[in-house]
Amino acid sequence: PLSMNICVLDRESCERSSHCTVHPLWVELRDIVSKHLSRYSLKDLIE
Repeated sequence: PLSMNICVLDRESCERSSHCTVHPLWVELRDIVSKHLSRYSLKDLIE
């Protein structure tokens, strides 16, 4: 899985997770990038 930050994969890995204001932004960014990259195959990237 794609992760911009470890807390996106495992929220409990961060001691600030209960009051983190940027976590939702990391999740949104991950979703946007993943969606964009899913449009391409490995073949597309190497050509």
